[in-house]
Amino acid sequence: MNRPLAIAAGAAIAIALAIVAARVVSMKDPLLTPAATVAPGRTTTAAGGCLQTGDGFLRARLDGALALQIDWPNDATLCEGMPRPDNNGVRVSFSHAIDGGERRLVIVFGIAGLSESSSGRVLPANVTIIEEGQARIYSTLGDDKCTVDEVKQQLITPWRKESRTYRVSGRGFCVQPARAVGGDATVLMSTFDFVGQVIYTGVDSATDTTHST
Repeated sequence: MNRPLAIAAGAAIAIALAIVAARVVSMKDPLLTPAATVAPGRTTTAAGGCLQTGDGFLRARLDGALALQIDWPNDATLCEGMPRPDNNGVRVSFSHAIDGGERRLVIVFGIAGLSESSSGRVLPANVTIIEEGQARIYSTLGDDKCTVDEVKQQLITPWRKESRTYRVSGRGFCVQPARAVGGDATVLMSTFDFVGQVIYTGVDSATDTTHST
């Protein structure tokens, strides 16, 4: 594996570990789940739901080493989101049981060119697919193989410096497959459509000028 691919593969593994670790922490500590940030009087989903608004979902077509027509509704789908570490875009993830609940599949979209509350069209993205418990990770290894046609963010909790949650919706496609890290298998996500969430914490100077505490 050449150096650029090795770096990209290492990044895919780091994403997988970060997502799984975050899920483990949030399941152990209910104070860290999105429902804990909801203002009094707002409706929340039951444990294991995606969005407090009840309209989260992921739909996608997978072909190749994983052949699935994904249609994950809000209930029983775990979704998380955060800014990318370099602040160039966001990372949105969805997790759901497959094969009758015997294992879970995690799908992560890394969307470039977004900042807090912004929307966009024709944005580059990468996709990482994690088979939990199977030690299999597939990644597009870069932002040049998938495109988000349109993405929107909408604030759904009170805006606070400490933490605020946005509903994020997007749809798009991939023209090349995600490749197995350390293997030859591939998975093509030809189309995808989702509604999930992104949680922002802290504040930068630009954001601070447009919101009051």
